[in-house]
Amino acid sequence: MIKHHPSASVLREYVAGSLDPATSLMVTAHCEMCHECASLVQTLSENYGTDLEADSTTIPGIDREFVTMLDDILANDIEQSHSARWRQPIGETPKIEVDGKSFSVPKVLGKFVEKDLTWSKYLGRLSHANVNIGGGNLAQFIFMESGAGVPEHTHKGNEITLVLDGEFSDGLSVYKNGDLTFMNGEHRHSPAVETEEGCLVFSIIDQPLQFTNNWARIINPLSSLFFHANIDKR
Repeated sequence: MIKHHPSASVLREYVAGSLDPATSLMVTAHCEMCHECASLVQTLSENYGTDLEADSTTIPGIDREFVTMLDDILANDIEQSHSARWRQPIGETPKIEVDGKSFSVPKVLGKFVEKDLTWSKYLGRLSHANVNIGGGNLAQFIFMESGAGVPEHTHKGNEITLVLDGEFSDGLSVYKNGDLTFMNGEHRHSPAVETEEGCLVFSIIDQPLQFTNNWARIINPLSSLFFHANIDKR
């Protein structure tokens, strides 16, 4: 059962078309997995009674290249409907292969898995595959094997994570399939996986992680270098 959802204010912005593209992408993916939020978005859309196909490029401060990318995904992969901001994607469910396992992912993320992803190991039992979404963000599919963990950290900016398969805990809560988490500088957490199957997530950050416990602080410069090096490749 999905317990972690976007807030009501986030869903209202999503319906109004004023949400930033990175968050909008994550909310769309969450709605594919969460009938409750999909139904609420439909209801909000009908109540607003507005054309939610409006041109999002009129929103100030949004990266135009990212907007074009997101619009292309929505135009090509999602069933047309003028009654809701969220529309059910059509076609086959995309699959992602990692660690000898196959996982289904939301169709709105299908564009990012059409080509073979390049998986790399970091922090021991964690594997990551970067995808280019633009907008100054670092987006990654992350697979955490059983026993994997990330040292306690906070965030200089924002982190949005969607659980695609499996579960993890972080000292704040337990997150399972479809859960969508929003973290910022007000949070400290240490994600870890104990289940045998491992856990696959899709995560977007707009600033480097800031590790907080004593020994892990020494890798903060590396965290910053990793973030900026991958952003610079876009």
